[in-house]
Amino acid sequence: MLNPFSSFLFTEKAIDLAFVIGASGPKARLNFGRMKTILKNIVDEYDVSASKTHLALVDYNGLPANARAFFSDDYTKENFKIVAETIPGPGSRPGTLRDALEKVRDEVFTLQRGERPFAEDILVVMTEGDFDENSKAIMEVVAKLRDKPVKILVIAITDEPDGDKWKVIASGNNLVVIPKPGGDKEEAKKIPFIAAKGWSIM
Repeated sequence: MLNPFSSFLFTEKAIDLAFVIGASGPKARLNFGRMKTILKNIVDEYDVSASKTHLALVDYNGLPANARAFFSDDYTKENFKIVAETIPGPGSRPGTLRDALEKVRDEVFTLQRGERPFAEDILVVMTEGDFDENSKAIMEVVAKLRDKPVKILVIAITDEPDGDKWKVIASGNNLVVIPKPGGDKEEAKKIPFIAAKGWSIM
């Protein structure tokens, strides 16, 4: 039977795919471990190659946010997963999602760092919800990313889902994913399918 989430359906075009990940608080190490596993499973679903998907990665486990990989680095799938796996865990001075999003806007989705004008720009933000959804600064940087346009998909690692909170970041109602514990791999396989959908604006 054909798997409706089979990756070959979503990798025919060029995609510049970036990730933002970070965690803080009492469950930070556990949740960050989940984020890295989900990230690697998502990458496995894409055709990472010179003409198809290029990858970038920013983490905000510390101050300032750290850009670990740029599109221009031309990482293979396996090398990129090694970079993700070796990111240090959450520290005593956690960074902020705002800082990470600004880093993505100013240093990742740029021609100087390998963004391709003909490629679709997709940003996957993995977060525990450690941000103020009413922050004007957050709203401004998200708006500027959307205007580029970058399609933003949110993966929320949380025990207390609040749909409205995640929609501040995501580009549409249909671009928020809240994996249940134990279901991370299956949810990761769906991400290319979800990211390929049109925007459903709030």
